[in-house]
Amino acid sequence: MRRNGGSGSSLRRHSGT
Repeated sequence: MRRNGGSGSSLRRHSGT
């Protein structure tokens, strides 16, 4: 599951990307 809302800095810990 790859979800990138912005740069992927804060989402990287959840999604992995």
